[in-house]
Amino acid sequence: MNLVTQEMNWYAGSDNRVIYLWRDENNNWSGLVGIELNGKQLLIHQLVLTPQSVDQHHYNQLLDELQALYPDDTIIGGFDNKDVCAKWEQSKRHA
Repeated sequence: MNLVTQEMNWYAGSDNRVIYLWRDENNNWSGLVGIELNGKQLLIHQLVLTPQSVDQHHYNQLLDELQALYPDDTIIGGFDNKDVCAKWEQSKRHA
């Protein structure tokens, strides 16, 4: 539990860090995203979906909603989630 406490303290330690819980289209809690705002960039540190929700469609929904909250910022994936974010970016270009 110490790692969870450390992580929560890191987010609480600055106004430019936020954790959002995400609900799917059925209004079920299905994900979590931890972000850090830096100028006009929004860096995703944590991006987690529940096992039954893990697919690109749900990642895209979550990222679309996050972009709607921060329309003037560029979303950048961290090392662990850069591929998901790249696929999301590509889906926006083909919409």
